[in-house]
Amino acid sequence: MFKGDAFTGLYEVQKTLRFELVPIGLTQSYLENDWVIQKDKEVEENYGKIKAYFDLIHKEFVRQSLENAWLCQLDDFYEKYIELHNSLETRKDKNLAKQFEKVMKSLKKEFVSFFDAKWNEWKQKFSFLKKWWIDVLNEKEVLDLMAEFYPDEKELFDKFDKFFTYFSNFKESRKNFYADDGRAWAIATRAIDENLITFIKNIEDFKKLNSSFREFVNDNFSEEDKQIFEIDFYNNCLLQPWIDKYNKIVWWYSLENWEKVQWLNEKINNFKQNQNKSNSKDLKFPRMKLLYKQILGDKEKKVYIDEIRDDKNLIDLIDNSKRRNQIKIDNANDIINDFINNNAKFELDKIYLTRQSINTISSKYFSSWDYIRWYFWTGELQEFVSFYDLKETFWKIEYETLENIFKDCYVKGINTESQNNIVFETQGIYENFLNIFKFEFNQNISQISLLEWELDKIQNEDIKKNEKQVEVIKNYFDSVMSVYKMTKYFSLEKWKKRVELDTDNNFYNDFNEYLEGFEIWKDYNLVRNYITKKQVNTDKIKLNFDNSQFLTWWDKDKENERLGIILRREWKYYLWILKKWNTLNFGDYLQKEWEIFYEKMNYKQLNNVYRQLPRLLFPLTKKLNELKWDELKKYLSKYIQNFWYNEEIAQIKIEFDIFQESKEKWEKFDIDKLRKLIEYYKKWVLALYSDLYDLEFIKYKNYDDLSIFYSDVEKKMYNLNFTKIDKSLIDGKVKSWELYLFQIYNKDFSESKKEWSTENIHTKYFKLLFNEKNLQNLVVKLSWWADIFFRDKTENLKFKKDKNGQEILDHRRFSQDKIMFHISITLNANCWDKYWFNQYVNEYMNKERDIKIIWIDRWEKHLAYYCVIDKSWKIFNNEIWTLNELNWVNYLEKLEKIESSRKDSRISWWEIENIKELKNGYISQVINKLTELIVKYNAIIVFEDLNIWFKRWRQKIEKQIYQKLELALAKKLNYLTQKDKKDDEILWNLKALQLVPKVNDYQDIWNYKQSWIMFYVRANYTSVTCPNCWLRKNLYISNSATKENQKKSLNSIAIKYNDWKFSFSYEIDDKSWKQKQSLNKKKFIVYSDIERFVYSPLEKLTKVIDVNKKLLELFRDFNLSLDINKQIQEKDLDSVFFKSLTHLFNLILQLRNSDSKDNKDYISCPSCYYHSNNWLQWFEFNWDANWAYNIARKGIILLDRIRKNQEKPDLYVSDIDWDNFVQSNQFPNTIIPIQNIEKQVPLNIKI
Repeated sequence: MFKGDAFTGLYEVQKTLRFELVPIGLTQSYLENDWVIQKDKEVEENYGKIKAYFDLIHKEFVRQSLENAWLCQLDDFYEKYIELHNSLETRKDKNLAKQFEKVMKSLKKEFVSFFDAKWNEWKQKFSFLKKWWIDVLNEKEVLDLMAEFYPDEKELFDKFDKFFTYFSNFKESRKNFYADDGRAWAIATRAIDENLITFIKNIEDFKKLNSSFREFVNDNFSEEDKQIFEIDFYNNCLLQPWIDKYNKIVWWYSLENWEKVQWLNEKINNFKQNQNKSNSKDLKFPRMKLLYKQILGDKEKKVYIDEIRDDKNLIDLIDNSKRRNQIKIDNANDIINDFINNNAKFELDKIYLTRQSINTISSKYFSSWDYIRWYFWTGELQEFVSFYDLKETFWKIEYETLENIFKDCYVKGINTESQNNIVFETQGIYENFLNIFKFEFNQNISQISLLEWELDKIQNEDIKKNEKQVEVIKNYFDSVMSVYKMTKYFSLEKWKKRVELDTDNNFYNDFNEYLEGFEIWKDYNLVRNYITKKQVNTDKIKLNFDNSQFLTWWDKDKENERLGIILRREWKYYLWILKKWNTLNFGDYLQKEWEIFYEKMNYKQLNNVYRQLPRLLFPLTKKLNELKWDELKKYLSKYIQNFWYNEEIAQIKIEFDIFQESKEKWEKFDIDKLRKLIEYYKKWVLALYSDLYDLEFIKYKNYDDLSIFYSDVEKKMYNLNFTKIDKSLIDGKVKSWELYLFQIYNKDFSESKKEWSTENIHTKYFKLLFNEKNLQNLVVKLSWWADIFFRDKTENLKFKKDKNGQEILDHRRFSQDKIMFHISITLNANCWDKYWFNQYVNEYMNKERDIKIIWIDRWEKHLAYYCVIDKSWKIFNNEIWTLNELNWVNYLEKLEKIESSRKDSRISWWEIENIKELKNGYISQVINKLTELIVKYNAIIVFEDLNIWFKRWRQKIEKQIYQKLELALAKKLNYLTQKDKKDDEILWNLKALQLVPKVNDYQDIWNYKQSWIMFYVRANYTSVTCPNCWLRKNLYISNSATKENQKKSLNSIAIKYNDWKFSFSYEIDDKSWKQKQSLNKKKFIVYSDIERFVYSPLEKLTKVIDVNKKLLELFRDFNLSLDINKQIQEKDLDSVFFKSLTHLFNLILQLRNSDSKDNKDYISCPSCYYHSNNWLQWFEFNWDANWAYNIARKGIILLDRIRKNQEKPDLYVSDIDWDNFVQSNQFPNTIIPIQNIEKQVPLNIKI
């Protein structure tokens, strides 16, 4: 599969090379005398101050734009919304949904048009505004605008006139504020998608109330009150002051004089209670919802803190955070305790828990991590589960002892007479669940109150060295975070966007107001990062050398502007930085053959072609409509004569620009006109640049896509060479203080470097930039930017002893000031980005038959476990093994040692950081192992799909770290090389394998079933499927079901007693599964002469159960030679009997058995008697191994489906797919004959 060039040179990859800069000669003195570093420290400091003013100018612009705005399309929007949401049927109507989407889009455009109108006014008022508002507000011109509104800070704004690039990431987030495409945190999204829809729902609720109880409405709602339920009133609610007023009307105030009277919701609630007293049934009354705060609606100026730099910053942040948190915690306390203490007054069918919180609650409070999920067993849990459904589910559970329901810590030492109990025998499961929730919540509240008092005692002296103070700080923020997380259980959000559900506004109005702006996680991260920061100084600042465009271009024609030149002398490389005021004309210096010389790099590349060409070729595009043709012809005569410019091409460009702004998805521009435009560009490019670059490829290629043309031009317009320059010139300029000279350095450029030592990858790529072979067939290209950073030395470093007992300076590399050089390169620069994605690799998998499958996962007793199999299910070349130990380091031991050293559940932040570092180091080792296996065995790799259902057992590699592994592996497979490969071999530095699509972050692989050779499958039942006969648990009878339901289910199972054991024969009804396909095998038989592990919560240990013996005890009053099922139906048996029989039958189907205390773990099949202690294919086959082996076999299903349909294979493997596959594809030659387990003959059996 990976032979030849099929998986090389598929797309570009960006990489940053990192080096040090060592000052040469007097350069260090010049840096100090010119205050280079000090100036940029001031720039860094001012950066934090100025960010708050960006928000202020945006707020002012939004305020002025919307203060007199009037949305003319509100009626249309209202009408289409009601039409769509009239009933369940209309909501499913795609045509109505499309009409509503169109109206919504139009309304958002109208909303954004208010910004256009206001900007025209500002342009009249401020003559320096030339560009459009979306540009000015996000470019350096905004500094002039801020100076007009905040003149006292003009000096601060002026300092950043040359360094506006500092705000690149910040300004991009502000651009999102004005989007009209529905993205989160856009002003239009908040105003239309969220608040307007809430407003309409309130109108509809008011109409229902008015229709049913007109007299009540007339008596209690003034005419002013009624006005807020007119659609046009929403025009008053676009800005925060009127949003506040609206919310006060429905929640706190009357419109008359803004004095607190009786809020509308309170009037409705009181009326409801009176009505319910006189009616037999509970009447439903609406409660008005509050509108959300507008984006940028907060009144206070935000203070942006990116990092805590010292203890004083820390104390200030803690004080501010504590003040903010006190308000939020008090609100949370009122909301949660009111909900729990007065649960009956709320509409429980309209208050929800998220699916994720259900899993968390079950794991924390209940006896089993899946206790709640089990009783919702109708498939997967819904995204949001109402408290009503939760209460109903708990109510249906046949009551068990508290020990079997809840965790021991809530039950231990229970006293039925004590008022301090957490759970009570006299209360139901739902009530006790609320008791536990209240207990945990109030524990955190109490802890916060105590810790606030402790926080006040903290002294501003070496806080990080005082373990007690650090513990107080950590415990405080942990407790606040716990309260925040517990309240987030109720949040109606998915992927950071609000989900519209029918809600109890009496609860969610307060809840949403509490949650709005509560960003404790920001404070938490800042404090934790400061406390856990290494004692050495890792902070660095960017150096600009008083030039905002510093090193943003290597072009030889821009050297005097961008100030950076790369030099080479013998085998060393240097960076020459010009003084800003000094300009050089090399002239004669480059024309002579110097005996002692540097080589100067000459770099030429046309970049951002998609911007440059239109600007160059259509300089008057925006004025074309204003000019007469004679005027245009005269002005552009040189373009017409030399570059084929004419009226037709000018008109095509206008039409193309209009089309690009308004086109719908997949809509295409007129192909004939597009070809003419591209041909015009092509002639222009060839005429200007053919002498500089090799453009033959472009000359003879036909284009139908402008973006591809731009890409081709950009890739071909690259030239790099060296010319000699007199060394005395450089030395003289350094001595005369006209330039700074640095050596580009790492250990590979050291004088003391050993000949046999291997160069690191950064050095290799850097040298390849200038390698003649690379330049002839470009693979590694110098990108257009670089950065220089400075890091201060760390004072008072300590000494430590090395392996030989000698004292050495700890963290020696931090003992000196460092200047760091980061240079950007492009790998596979001559590639054309072949994005056939999965079809590309699928085509090759169909041709290549010798493909192996690798599975890797993390589990209880192993940090990771992997397996390599071939298509015949054979474990290939002994490759099934744990990855606990790598490169002679036992990572499992190290992690367990750290975990066992914890004194309590509140592990210190330092320990957390140590664990993270250890796990990250482990991941890098695992990736090296996996890439080695992939190449060695020509293999695909299969992962468990964590998006389906994340396991909540005791993995030592948690989900976040596991996802890091997936992402790091994908990035490694973006450009895979091996150190031992020679020139022109596959996996050499210029011939890397590319086995996954281009990956930048986890979103690029998240939620995909396939990313080239990386696949994701559901792991359902793979760990508990017998590897010999393929039985798995496929019949479910709840241990807590009612007696009638258990009796009915057991009656469908044929129970017999022969050969000293019981047999249970049953048939699966796959029709009830609502699947399209049916099972190949539906009849199964299992036997009872097996042992099972059962955990006893009371005894806190795992017990071995002889199932056969227990069944004999249960059937002691039965005649086992007769029909057992008939006797069950005829006898008057109590619920204890059916509960016991159900429990024992479920134990028989419990293939996986483990005892973590005694480190026992095995698979035991009740059908074929396979036992993992007997091994499989000559391998020890524990539960982890069985999991890995079976998941790898799911990879065979994927390969088979790809061969059948390589373009659109179905990569979803259902449970029935899995059952049918393993039951119809057996390879007896791969299975070791299983030795029979010795049967014990029981005594005293009634026959």
